[in-house]
Amino acid sequence: MLLQLKRRGWDVRILGCTVFDSERGMTLLKPHLDPKPTTRFVKVKDPDGLDHTLVVTQSIHAKETTNDELNQLFSLYLTTLDEFQPDFVFFYGGNAFDLLIADEARCRNIKTVAYLANSNYLGSTRWCRDVDLILTNTKATARFYKEKMQLEVTPVGIFVEPGKVVADHHERKHILFINPSFEKGGAFVAQLAWLMSKRRPDITFEVVESRGLWQPILHAVMKTLGEDRHELPNVIVTPNQADMRVVYARARLVLMPSLCWETAGRVLAEAMLNGIPAIITDHGGMPEMIEDGGIKFKLDPDLHEPPYTKIPKASLLGPLIDRIIALYDNEPLYRAFCERAWRVAQRIHNIDRNTDRLIEVLEKLKRKPDKHKTRKFHKQPQARVKQAPFTHERVWQEICARFPMFAPNSADWTGGLQARAELTAQAAPATFSALEALAAKLTGVPSLQPQPLSALRLDEGQREFAAVMAERFHHYGSDKARVHGYEQLYAWLLAKMRDHEGSLLEIGLGTNNVDTPSNMGAAGKPGASVRAFRDVLPYFQIYGADVDRRILFEEERLRTFYVDQTNGKTLRDLQRQIGTPLDVIIDDGLHAPHSQLNTLLFALEALRPGGYLVVEDIMPPQLPIWRVAGSLLQGLGHDVTIYQCRAALALLLRK
Repeated sequence: MLLQLKRRGWDVRILGCTVFDSERGMTLLKPHLDPKPTTRFVKVKDPDGLDHTLVVTQSIHAKETTNDELNQLFSLYLTTLDEFQPDFVFFYGGNAFDLLIADEARCRNIKTVAYLANSNYLGSTRWCRDVDLILTNTKATARFYKEKMQLEVTPVGIFVEPGKVVADHHERKHILFINPSFEKGGAFVAQLAWLMSKRRPDITFEVVESRGLWQPILHAVMKTLGEDRHELPNVIVTPNQADMRVVYARARLVLMPSLCWETAGRVLAEAMLNGIPAIITDHGGMPEMIEDGGIKFKLDPDLHEPPYTKIPKASLLGPLIDRIIALYDNEPLYRAFCERAWRVAQRIHNIDRNTDRLIEVLEKLKRKPDKHKTRKFHKQPQARVKQAPFTHERVWQEICARFPMFAPNSADWTGGLQARAELTAQAAPATFSALEALAAKLTGVPSLQPQPLSALRLDEGQREFAAVMAERFHHYGSDKARVHGYEQLYAWLLAKMRDHEGSLLEIGLGTNNVDTPSNMGAAGKPGASVRAFRDVLPYFQIYGADVDRRILFEEERLRTFYVDQTNGKTLRDLQRQIGTPLDVIIDDGLHAPHSQLNTLLFALEALRPGGYLVVEDIMPPQLPIWRVAGSLLQGLGHDVTIYQCRAALALLLRK
């Protein structure tokens, strides 16, 4: 979208961080990044000619961005607003920082624009309180947000550049399915391929993996069907591709049987541009994307409900299989569908027409009077307010006053305020290091050393469980696998429990209300991981707890409660509400040492003998605290291990 504006003569600047949440996202940028950067910012011109100014972050994962890094980005943003003086600011996201982006633009009378590319922005509308124009891809998505959240959203289409996706030639032989996952109809495709292997084994399905993996889906479906199979002879699996033209060159049909509410589906636009007919569920915004350039079919409503693992009766797929076979055996019929698909692309996926529509709505917004003017900053430098002089003495006083537990208290202190503050700051971590040594000496237990996840030595069954666990985390929107790699730890812990009854509690549901200090942003999905645990532990009762009462819910085998980890009484109340000893407790809540220690004390009472506690997201600077706790716990006979996971440490305790 921004590239098309640049090509129409618009001046475009892009600000951000070196955050991608996946190594794959760094492909184009890596050559421009110094592995040991000496500057805070990097300027990059991408292959399309767009200019990016990026804050160099220590991690590529958004959740690990530090306050200092966000402050650098915010400072860069304010400077750019005042010097560049744009007509519009485009942004997306719903974190507290994102709200400041729109607020600062509005106070300078600069119009703000947001783009909704999916259906994840349900819940609070505070993320768009300062947004002047909300854009989206389809009319169906606009209606969706109008009905669900009473938002006025303007559809402008999808922006797909044909030169990057249209193949030079077409073999037209495979049925193509991209990014396998349960919500995108992965179970349906596995069942369809299995049935087709019996009727027409000569027709090949090509599955292109992206974030989703094919093997866990196939394994689950074959198990449901009572088949002991790990592969299908008519399915080939292709890894993620940087250039999809080679894949589209092989495709005769594109499958996109999404069971979730799909707003549009970029794959469908790319298929239409290649003149490839699509097969879709008649659901969400997809029918609008293909019009008459493919086949639409309806499924029972219960198949469109999470966790999307149900499959239809085989007899109901017979008519669809007949139509697919006809598109292989009847060449004139197939060519007619190809022609219709290509015409749909020229009519609704034409990038020039969609760019015209985008510019039209932007120009209309530009002419619209601003009803929210607060300061006349637009087109002139921001007025600067003279700040009171900064004094180091005040900071030193605050350090000593706020941390009296660690402040030196000599009767005749003559070292000066600065020296006392510096010693106070040094004393906090040093105190725990000293306690660690003392605990090791008194208990005879050596200090805990973090172990790599490879030390778990997963067997084949546990590795399969880990793959399913990772897919379920991703399906519901949890970052436990993608960012942290916790699926390996949970596979080791839970695979042995999957065929038994039990109970699991996770503290921290992941609120998406940005007015809660610890939140996942407006686009976060509360309850993601507890739903994943429910799916992989079919005989377990799952419990969840969170400090934000607004996100509590109840589903089959899943109940949630209020808890405040900083208040021990609410943890005791939680134990009474659950009423039975627990097999597993997981702390994914506030991630502050005192709250985690409160959960530890709670777990020692609430776990059954032999039960497990997992404390996630322990930062390396906090390790001395947990070494003290670990020595004491091991001295009392509990098994304790600390694992070095992908982005943080995790503690595993067996009572």
